[in-house]
Amino acid sequence: MSIDAWRTVTLGAVAIGQTSFVVLYLTYPWWNGFLGRALFFKAVALAVLVDSYMYFRLFPFNHANVVFVCLYGLLALGVWFQCLAFLRVRIQHRQSAVSRNPEDSR
Repeated sequence: MSIDAWRTVTLGAVAIGQTSFVVLYLTYPWWNGFLGRALFFKAVALAVLVDSYMYFRLFPFNHANVVFVCLYGLLALGVWFQCLAFLRVRIQHRQSAVSRNPEDSR
């Protein structure tokens, strides 16, 4: 197989796994916490990005680069939202919300 075929196969595996994670995460009460919402936002952004990549591999589109710039921007927002959410949890001394360690909830 060529390197281009391997790229398609590996990113296809990423697309299937990430989209499955988003679907499974929908069954979890992620909306209860700021960190959960941030993680979900980033997970959706990544799923849309890799799914779009696979779609455009199958159905070429002249302006796919514009779409990818927008999707990478969305993913960047998701990554920074996730970082800020985690920092918020840490600053509020709620380590137990992240690690579920009972000793940290003092």
